[in-house]
Amino acid sequence: MGRLDDVPIKKDSNEPAPAWVVPGAVVVHDSFGRGIVRRVGLYKRYHTVWVEFDDAGMKALAPKYAMPHLRKAPSDPGASSPLWQSGRWNQP
Repeated sequence: MGRLDDVPIKKDSNEPAPAWVVPGAVVVHDSFGRGIVRRVGLYKRYHTVWVEFDDAGMKALAPKYAMPHLRKAPSDPGASSPLWQSGRWNQP
């Protein structure tokens, strides 16, 4: 068998994340709250966005399902943000 890299990306509604979703972007999710995009790429040939949320921790999200619930947030997290207090707010 070939490597997984040799297999084409699945085309069935496997849309990538919008251009504004980049590592370091501050986002708000309807269920998980505020977070920072840590990585955008492929996981098992599916487009995926990894976000580190204040309270929910790291989540790998499929843009197809996450984008209706994800939006840009102000860059300033506020002093009450656990990520801000931990010093992990900076881009990786």
